[in-house]
Amino acid sequence: MKNIVVAGAGAAGWLAALHAKTIFKDVSNIEVTVVYDDKIPIIGVGESTTPGFVEFLEKYIKIPTSDILKYCEGTFKSCIKFKNWKGDGSYYYHTFTHCRIDDCCAALSCGLRVDDIDRAAQLSEAGKVPIPNPKVQIDDDVYSNVNLALHFNAKLFAEYLHKLGVERGIKVVTGKIEDAVLDDSGFVSEIVLDTKQRIKTDFIYDCTGFSRFFVDKIFHSPMEYYDKELTTKRAMPFFLDKTDPTPPYTEAIAMKYGWMWKIPVGDRYGCGYCFDSDFVSDEDVYKEICEVTGQKPEIRKKINFKPGYHTKPLNKNTLAIGLSHGFLEPLEATSLMISIEMIHIFFKTVPGDDIFNTQKRDEFAKDYNHFIQQYVHGCVDFVKLHYLTPRNDTEFWKKGRENISKRLEKRLKGVSDFDITKPNFIMDNTPDYISFQMRNYIQCMSGVDMIDKDMIKRNTREHLYSEVHNKAKIYKYIAELSKSHDDAISDLTKNPEIIVSCK
Repeated sequence: MKNIVVAGAGAAGWLAALHAKTIFKDVSNIEVTVVYDDKIPIIGVGESTTPGFVEFLEKYIKIPTSDILKYCEGTFKSCIKFKNWKGDGSYYYHTFTHCRIDDCCAALSCGLRVDDIDRAAQLSEAGKVPIPNPKVQIDDDVYSNVNLALHFNAKLFAEYLHKLGVERGIKVVTGKIEDAVLDDSGFVSEIVLDTKQRIKTDFIYDCTGFSRFFVDKIFHSPMEYYDKELTTKRAMPFFLDKTDPTPPYTEAIAMKYGWMWKIPVGDRYGCGYCFDSDFVSDEDVYKEICEVTGQKPEIRKKINFKPGYHTKPLNKNTLAIGLSHGFLEPLEATSLMISIEMIHIFFKTVPGDDIFNTQKRDEFAKDYNHFIQQYVHGCVDFVKLHYLTPRNDTEFWKKGRENISKRLEKRLKGVSDFDITKPNFIMDNTPDYISFQMRNYIQCMSGVDMIDKDMIKRNTREHLYSEVHNKAKIYKYIAELSKSHDDAISDLTKNPEIIVSCK
């Protein structure tokens, strides 16, 4: 009997366990066991995801999107709405839509925003989702390339996955991991709990959160920190009452010393102010929260963090994912995205498609860890990009434009030099986080007026002016005719047989 042990029962842990159970569902001699300390609370007041998360749920662990909406206070997410990042109250959307680069440049050249020709942005502006309204005739093709992600209550999500995991035959053991037994080759062969129970193991997902039991305490994997590039280091999460219609997006609201996330879950918003505590006190942060929100939320906890990731998440027969691997900050929902990608890459590239095969494991681990490190670097650069704004009203925003990595400098030059007739953006054949696609760079940089005008002019095709104006009108009209977010959720609740599949 081979035993896969998942250490930790947060979102990353249960996703790993369910994925393993699905992969090996027809193999009788493999058991999946989740071990967790039931005294450790789940972190999170609201979780925001990316479209890859939806695909992972539906395709790889066979969970319908409708279940998350029904049982986990789930809501749809078609983009992130960035508010006040220029400091003037303006906003822009970062969507999951695929738009042509020449359309983006043509729109910017003739007085439109990228948002105006982005279907998801127009749907979001109207509070709608890419689901046809049965009362009007709309061709489903108009929603092509509009990808959806989800928001959900992190606690309810973990509870739902726990229930589902038990139903699918995953064994659950409660107890704090106190020690690990290594064999002569350095592989973990057994773990020891505070209950004195010993569990034999052949492969371990280290999902122990910030305690990082295996990756740190056992294998002493080095950390690479990004606190010079990303200076937020403290978060103050809270809930807000929701009385208005549910928006189909996450809000990222720029504040004086950081930014505030606002995620619609159930009948409230899961929020938090992520800030640089070098420049502001907790008291002043709370005061600003009250001023901006018009409410006086209860602050139940405060979280300190240092942006960084382990450079060697895969060690022998253990793989650290989720918070065990590391954490940047909540912007752009990179945490679960990285975890899912790590699982995908591991199973796609493990020698012989056998995760229990220890031959050449150290050699494979070296390549795998390097690949994941490059992927993390992509996320770091993209998050950093958002702080390169014209704001200079506080020391925080001035500091945000400092310490740009050579990687990001190279990518920014790639944007400014871009020529649609000879694309140069995919550089060095390195694995790129999806938001490093040129369109997403243009969308985010144009949203804060940091896009190079010469690049826009060089890539503009004047014959598209009329076309982009027509698209702006059509997409706005389609949004008006589409189903509202709350109506879509209501229909799903009343009709459990409806299955909503996100693209």
